[in-house]
Amino acid sequence: MMTSVVALLLAVLALFAVIASIHGHATIVVLLFLASFFPIGAFLMSADHWLRWVGWVDLGLLLAAGLMWSTRRAGGQTSAPPPAGTPT
Repeated sequence: MMTSVVALLLAVLALFAVIASIHGHATIVVLLFLASFFPIGAFLMSADHWLRWVGWVDLGLLLAAGLMWSTRRAGGQTSAPPPAGTPT
């Protein structure tokens, strides 16, 4: 029973991480990484089982948040030129 609850919690956190990454919220992705990595992911990284990949893939959240954070400044707030024929 407890295993099912933990699996459901990780699935919900993954869903929230997908939504946050689509919208470009790097801070939320970092918070979701912390919420999912330290209770479960860090423990599973040392497991001698196929589930160790859950811990390693969980580090992908941190990598994705770092990439979003670093590229946000480069591609952020650019103003498009006004359409042709409009007064400036």
